Order: sequence, then C-alpha cells, then structure tokens
Amino acid sequence: MASGRAFRFILITFLTFTLIDCKVFTRCQLTRELLKNNFHQKTFLSNWVCLIEQESDRNTAAHTVKTSRKQYYGLFQVSLVEICSPLGYRSIRAMLMGKLVECLRLECSEEIELTG
Repeated sequence: MASGRAFRFILITFLTFTLIDCKVFTRCQLTRELLKNNFHQKTFLSNWVCLIEQESDRNTAAHTVKTSRKQYYGLFQVSLVEICSPLGYRSIRAMLMGKLVECLRLECSEEIELTG
C-alpha cells in the first residue's frame, strides 16, 4: 500500500515537472515544490531531495540513455518502457485524467515505436 502511494507521488511529480516546465531547482525550491504538491511525509523530505539530487541533479529535463531500450526521464529518472507497459499504464490511467493521460499516451506510443 505504501509503495503504491510512493509510486503515485513519484509519477505525479514527474509528470507535473516535465509536462509543465523544465527547470533546475535549488534545494530550497525543490523542497517548497514538493510540499506544494502535497508531499506529506516531512520526516523523509530530506531523503527525497537527496534521492532527486543523485538521480537528476534537481533537473526536470534530465534524460539518461543507457541503451536504446533503457532511457530515463525527469527528476526521478523514470523509464517510459516500464510505465508504458500495459500494467503500468493502467494504474497511471486510473489515477490521472484529461491532458496528462493524453500526453502520457502519446509519449508511450512514441517510445514503443522507437524501441520496437
């Protein structure tokens, strides 16, 4: 249950930051942004900031290519291949609505075409 909530938080944060505005946060800005986006686990806030620094250096436009099938995006370096799997897509679709779902669907279509 907790891992499901953490996944939703990571995904919503990823989509919010990458679809709206690409930027590099300072630690203070990132903390404020996490709190503004309903991050309620203040005890672990410093851990999340540290995780984001290690994954993307607080850059929402971060893009890492390990192989043609392994590409990671955003603050948390989320893989579209994993998210776009039928199971991952269904869980995302269940919690998001409107344009975010449409943008994700388009991203998944492009990713699937690129990776075959």
